[in-house]
Amino acid sequence: MPPPRAAASGAPHVQSCHLHRRSAEGRTAPAHRRQPRTGTDVRAGQTQPAQPALRFRGRSSCRLLLQQPAGLPGHGETPMDPAQAMDPQSLALLLRDSVSANHGVDEFHLVGNSLGGWISLELASLAPQNVKSVTGLAPAGLWLAPYSARYPGTAVAKALARAIKVVAPLVVDIELARKVGFADVSPRWKELSKEICLDATMAMATSAGYYPAWDGMLKKRFDSPISSDIPVTIIFGDSDKTLPARDCQERTLAPSHAQWHVFESCGHAPMWDSPQLCVERIFETVGV
Repeated sequence: MPPPRAAASGAPHVQSCHLHRRSAEGRTAPAHRRQPRTGTDVRAGQTQPAQPALRFRGRSSCRLLLQQPAGLPGHGETPMDPAQAMDPQSLALLLRDSVSANHGVDEFHLVGNSLGGWISLELASLAPQNVKSVTGLAPAGLWLAPYSARYPGTAVAKALARAIKVVAPLVVDIELARKVGFADVSPRWKELSKEICLDATMAMATSAGYYPAWDGMLKKRFDSPISSDIPVTIIFGDSDKTLPARDCQERTLAPSHAQWHVFESCGHAPMWDSPQLCVERIFETVGV
């Protein structure tokens, strides 16, 4: 997650929105038929080779999902490496190399939220031979002026998450607590499942890479070219308080060929607030 404009106890992350959509009750429903493990894509009765899709989550729970997890340092189950550079470009190349070494995959479609979206854009610029398409869900880095210091709300969000970590499974049952933690992230916070709220809170509380990733974004923004041969889609919500349109959604920084969408009644986590629309835009970008 990028420098927040409002404190929140949990940070957004992708809830497997590439092939599935999550209902308000927290159940996972298929957006279309699953991709078989044989590496084919079955859609409308046709069988064709399937390109892997890598999904980068937001900062506090940033993990790479590709059959088996391979996450950012200090996020999810991946230990923090103090020697690892944590700027978006370095993280992009780290993840590219990790996927190649651990999974033998060298070409993929990218879907990323927040910092994950920024990383995806950087990877498309740095290694176009590896990237088939990019879908950025409220990507960070498209701000008019780079941040030069940590935003105070970041420390508040982290402290709140750590303070309630032990009792979080009980706290997320309280509507007022969910409002405090998620109203600034999602205008549809009442529809978020308790599972999502708990997952985001625990990810924020336990992320050793939270501040290093934050510091890695300081004095930087995304302004690198991406080949027009790589389809790019950028999606923001009209109610994004974390990356507001006034200064964090600068279209001139995005590739000129990028498709830009703004979802209604949607906050910083489009995959939470508009899962079906996300699936549709991702499929359009990927070309399936």
